[in-house]
Parts: sequence; structure tokens; C-alpha cells
Amino acid sequence: MNMKKLLTILLVFAMAFSFAACGGGSEEPAGEAEATVYKVAMEPTFPPFNTINEETQELDGFDVDMMNAIAENQGFELEWVNMGFDGLIPALEA
Repeated sequence: MNMKKLLTILLVFAMAFSFAACGGGSEEPAGEAEATVYKVAMEPTFPPFNTINEETQELDGFDVDMMNAIAENQGFELEWVNMGFDGLIPALEA
């Protein structure tokens, strides 16, 4: 794997986690609050970190498990987006 690609992916994940941690608290009661949904985009071609499960055809790997655990712990939902590597940075900028 190209070291630049690995570094870029790690930086994208670090930025995503940093932005997610900057969210302010809500004053609404827990029962009335609408669940926050974050989009997570990745190119699933870097096993074991992110890949596609051959049986279920869903995203799988360490990054997916880690993000799901964080979302469950922090009480938000994730929307997974399978995206080519060349489109990740422009999608973040948009």
C-alpha cells in the first residue's frame, strides 16, 4: 500500500473524529431529540481496516467496527457511503 494513501486515510479519519467531538450538547429531553446521523465515506479496499464482507456484501473491517462502537457509545447513527478514493477529499470539501 502506498504510504501517502495510508496517511491520507488516517488524516481523514482523524478529522472526522475531531469534527464529531466538537458538537455541542442538546438541551432537548432525550425522548424528544431526533437522532443525529453522520455519513461515513470510505473506499473498502484496504483489508483488514475496511473491506466488503463477501457473504453479506456490506462494509466490514476494523474501521467499520470502531466507528459503530463509537456511534453506539455516543448515541448517534451512521450512514455508510462506499466511495472511490479520488472522491473522498472533494466530498469532504463539499
